[in-house]
Order: sequence, then C-alpha cells, then structure tokens
Amino acid sequence: MAKRAALKAQVGALFRQAVDQLDDVRQVVRRRGDRIEADIRRLMQERDRLMVLLGEQTYKLANQGKVPLPSFVQRTVERLNEVVTSLAPQAASKRAGVRVNAHAEGELNGHTAPAKKRPAAKKARTSKKARTSVSKSTN
Repeated sequence: MAKRAALKAQVGALFRQAVDQLDDVRQVVRRRGDRIEADIRRLMQERDRLMVLLGEQTYKLANQGKVPLPSFVQRTVERLNEVVTSLAPQAASKRAGVRVNAHAEGELNGHTAPAKKRPAAKKARTSKKARTSVSKSTN
C-alpha cells in the first residue's frame, strides 16, 4: 500500500511539473507572438511610408518629364495636377483667413507638406535586469 501511495504521489508531482512546463512554454510562445505582431505592424507602417515617398518622388519626376510613364499612370498624374490646381485658390483663401473645408485641407496638406523627417535614432534598450542591477549598485 505504501508503495502504491508513493508511486501515486510521484506521478502526481510529475504531472504538475509537466503542466507547469507547458504553462511556461505557452507564455514564451505568447510573448514571441506579440513580438512578431509588433514587427509586422512596424513593417507595414514602414511599407506605407515608403509607398507614399515613392509616390511623391514619382509624381515629381513625372511632372519634370524625367521618366516615361504608362498611360494609366500619366492619367493619374494629370488628375492629381488638376486637384492640386483646384486646391490652390482655396489655400490662398485660407491664408487670407477664409475657412476651407477640412477634406480639401487634408488633401492639400498631404500634397504640399515637405518630406517627412527621418525618425530620431532610438535609444539603446537595456534589459530590466540590467536596469535593476544598476539602480541597486547606485544605492
């Protein structure tokens, strides 16, 4: 009987250890998944920023006649030029103190805004453990 109880206790302890290890693995997988999602969001934002930049650069080159464009792209450039031209009087009115509709402002600001500055360099990250050991050593 005692052997049976001891065996049952050992099996129970092994089972609890296995469950604890699975919980640890689940947490690691979740953290990695969160990091992957953050990386994907960052890459998508970078892609969007680069697409806007590419569009602005292509638009400038197209208006300068420096690149040959397929007809469907040329039509888009011509339409964009029409929109910009129609917004110019509204922008002048705005400078004179007349209210322009918000949608036109957004389009105008998106078109005439200077190129975005590069983001500031990120500070080097230190681990929580490193920050804790530094703060303990300074006390």
